[in-house]
Amino acid sequence: MQRPPESLKSFGNRIARAASQTGAPEMVRLMRLSGFQDGAARLSDLDDISDTFPRSEDLDHIGIWKRKVENGQICFVRRIEVMAEWHWWANLGRIEAKGAKRRVLLIGESVARGYLYDPEFTPALALEKILAPYFGADGIEVIDLARTNLGYKVRELAIAALQLQPDIAVIFAGNNWNVSEPRPSELTEIDDALLKDGIAGAKRICDQQIERNARRIVDDIASAYESSGVPLVWIIPEFNLRDWQDPITNAPRLGAGLNREWLGLLEEARSSLGDGDLSNASKLAARMIEIDQGACMAGFYILAECSRRSNDIASERKYLELARDSMSWDLSRMPTPRPYRMTQDVLRQETAGYKNQVVDLPALFKEHLNGEIPDRRLFLDYCHLTTEGIRVAMSAAASCVLRALMGVDILVTGDVAPPIEIEAEASFLAAIMNGHCSARSPSAWTMASSLLAMNVSAIHFLPAELCVLLVAGGMAVGCLGGLVAAWNR
Repeated sequence: MQRPPESLKSFGNRIARAASQTGAPEMVRLMRLSGFQDGAARLSDLDDISDTFPRSEDLDHIGIWKRKVENGQICFVRRIEVMAEWHWWANLGRIEAKGAKRRVLLIGESVARGYLYDPEFTPALALEKILAPYFGADGIEVIDLARTNLGYKVRELAIAALQLQPDIAVIFAGNNWNVSEPRPSELTEIDDALLKDGIAGAKRICDQQIERNARRIVDDIASAYESSGVPLVWIIPEFNLRDWQDPITNAPRLGAGLNREWLGLLEEARSSLGDGDLSNASKLAARMIEIDQGACMAGFYILAECSRRSNDIASERKYLELARDSMSWDLSRMPTPRPYRMTQDVLRQETAGYKNQVVDLPALFKEHLNGEIPDRRLFLDYCHLTTEGIRVAMSAAASCVLRALMGVDILVTGDVAPPIEIEAEASFLAAIMNGHCSARSPSAWTMASSLLAMNVSAIHFLPAELCVLLVAGGMAVGCLGGLVAAWNR
């Protein structure tokens, strides 16, 4: 007779207590969580990882493109049946069979799409233009396989893309690697963590799941490319730490009167910041974090602000990163895409085992900004890159491509930029998007106006009709004022 998993003992005890004390509703809830209600013998039997990691071994398509044989040549043609998804991808009707050109694949998410610049200016176009002088205009092609909102399916896409016979692939992903719906075998682990440590325990389990998923993605893709003899470059994403601030939320349920204490500490800390008492504000924020165990961003933001005012850039960066990562557990809200620290670390660690090249944007941007914290100079919003950010990232990627394909080790500094009217449009759209976050994030208004002011010369290229959209779209005076000020300069 096979004994049930050890991990089910405490969960089974809770079901027994629920049956004898709280009645049927709680018992039914727990049985549904366990999978027993459907007659499952083991939770692991119910695990189905296909939703998180779709199988890609027998695919006859790559993203929205379907495999087709024409005159003995294999090409990939955009599928009519998925027309509703076309706008997420490059506007590319077909991908021809590989010819004499060296073929580079760029695979990734909306950051790799060049969000807000796309389709007129994208990282793929920038990379191809930077590489052209080294290979000749007819010697290199960059196939744009980036998709907006791509998450864990980057694994399926990257492995399927080997059918395109690339000479090298660049993968720019990790902003959408969030906690996924827990598998049945993970539910008891989460339940135990909640009972013992509250939300802080659940956050720990969620972070571990994100890390496991990231490791599998990197290992599966890197193994497939290694087996095919195709060099691989990973770009580790970065976040707009300085300028993007998530809306402050109250701490989750803490128990034993701690929520009341936490709220009092938050009020006192804000008051101390207003009075310039950084020492007391830091002490109060540290107590807040001790209480919520890092499951809320408020304390980290206060410590970051104290560090900024003290000109302690290293500490400010650390606390902003902790604030960014603090809400990884919260499935009740729609978080803005971001690379968590565990994702960045996995990309650094796992790729080393396969000798893949890495463009470490956190380190690269730090060097580019002379040690300063990444901000609106490199980001349009929370994670999408400005022209400067795209240029820095793709120049580094180009250096990796040249190292792999030509055996030369040179520092490439590509000079690429969109037409000024495209820059104007991207700045305008970024201002609207950031402005719409103003009710939740005060920093978004400052960023919205700044983007317009930074591109003052470009603003004059905007059609007058677009400016009306600011008012028609319900924008508040702050962002409109920024636009008017820029227009009148």
